[in-house]
Amino acid sequence: FAKHGNPILIGHSFSCRLLLELLRTRDVRAEALILMNCPERFDEGREFAQAAKRLHLPDPIDSEDRFVQFWRRILPLYFGVPAKAQWIRVLIRDTAWMKCAWLEDSIHGKLASFPKSALPPALFLHGDADRRFPSRNSAFLRKVFPRSIHKLIRNSGHFPMLEAEKESARAAVVFLNNVRLGIFR
Repeated sequence: FAKHGNPILIGHSFSCRLLLELLRTRDVRAEALILMNCPERFDEGREFAQAAKRLHLPDPIDSEDRFVQFWRRILPLYFGVPAKAQWIRVLIRDTAWMKCAWLEDSIHGKLASFPKSALPPALFLHGDADRRFPSRNSAFLRKVFPRSIHKLIRNSGHFPMLEAEKESARAAVVFLNNVRLGIFR
């Protein structure tokens, strides 16, 4: 429904940061943003760190095989509900190896401010049981995106589009209908 052919940008986790950096540094116009569990920064909560220690993760992660080993073992920690085997299979298949140090270094920096005129309407979906990114990310993102809408997805961890598919989709549809109708705060 883009008015001028502008895209609706949808991101999850680190891809949210890539989209925001694209918007901040390039002349890209978006009709709307839908960002799921967008991190201000990486944060290992105590519970996540303790559980990860018990997993005997491979170190270093220097190949696709090691990454798949790492990802398969650590993925269940990201969910707020028991992870389904099919979710793990899909996430392993669709996630390529990357240098984890680069990912972590990229997220440790603060999210840069945006000129208010450049901000499209934004919906942030947050899993209430996401152990990887703390709830304070929501408060920070509200300051950077003052006209944004934040929806907490109950009983969901880091992957609300898998754990609470209907609720996530419903929130996105309501948001996009409001954007289309020009009803946005």
